[in-house]
Amino acid sequence: MKNIIRILLASFILVTPVWAYVTSRTISVDGNIVQKKWKNGFTILWRMNPTVPSNITGSREQAEVFRTSFAKWQAVSTASISFTEGSPTAANVGPGYDQINLISSNVSVAQYGSGALGLTLVSSFDVGGAGVIDEFGRNVEFPGQIMEADIMFNPQELFSTNPTTPTERYDLESVAVHEIGHLLGLDHTSIVGSTMFPTIGAGLNYAKTLSTDDTAGVSSIYPSSSFNSKGSISGTIRTMTNTPVYGAIVVAVNSSGAPVASAITNPSGQYTIAGLDAGSYTVYAEPMDRPLEIGNLSTLTLIYPGQQVFSSFTTRYR
Repeated sequence: MKNIIRILLASFILVTPVWAYVTSRTISVDGNIVQKKWKNGFTILWRMNPTVPSNITGSREQAEVFRTSFAKWQAVSTASISFTEGSPTAANVGPGYDQINLISSNVSVAQYGSGALGLTLVSSFDVGGAGVIDEFGRNVEFPGQIMEADIMFNPQELFSTNPTTPTERYDLESVAVHEIGHLLGLDHTSIVGSTMFPTIGAGLNYAKTLSTDDTAGVSSIYPSSSFNSKGSISGTIRTMTNTPVYGAIVVAVNSSGAPVASAITNPSGQYTIAGLDAGSYTVYAEPMDRPLEIGNLSTLTLIYPGQQVFSSFTTRYR
């Protein structure tokens, strides 16, 4: 039996920004929590619909924006990621499983059906191994393997390709880089200023530059040898009555006072912050009590159904 899971990740909801990278995971057919990811060493072939709709303007070509956005993730030195661009296509972005990893702004309002700035449709399997193939005859080697992903942009919002983003428009590159993070298997982060933070405002373009939290997140999925040699911080967050805290945002701050990476505790209160350079760090835990909410993290609601985030505590440093 092979079940394909199509997950819709809504990104950059139209509100003011948020603060731990969370990777996209799912439940396998045998009940285990598994990471959604592309096969190790696989070169991801992506294609674009070249049509540029009227809601996208600016001095740079849309194609240049998309190429630059993919290149930023491939340039992460601690992650083994490889992209190649295929020929342009007039194909439509989902629904449907057609073996085309498509990025397109040429979608109708009815087809898009969301208020988010960008959407990523990820197709993965909840079962894999010897003898498991998809409907196109491709081997599915492990549960959680991503076989296809499509990216699209809101046709009702105004986007800009300019290096400096006009105040009334959203930066297309920032949204594209964010959505490619979802294509790679990342959920949202709680670090304000990171690419994978779930919100951004008009006129802002900080999210087109990957943060240390973004690079640590994607490197944890596709680690290079250099990432495996880095350090990590692990622990458990509990209340004063020794109750595990689910949903606490735990942030590592370096000796310069900058937050560099983070994690969110599981229902047992446990966390691990990986990908840290050698040095001294302060760790603090804060409640998930807005602007970031559990609704921004589709992975956690999927793998821990029915679990309630505990947010009735004040920020604590260690």
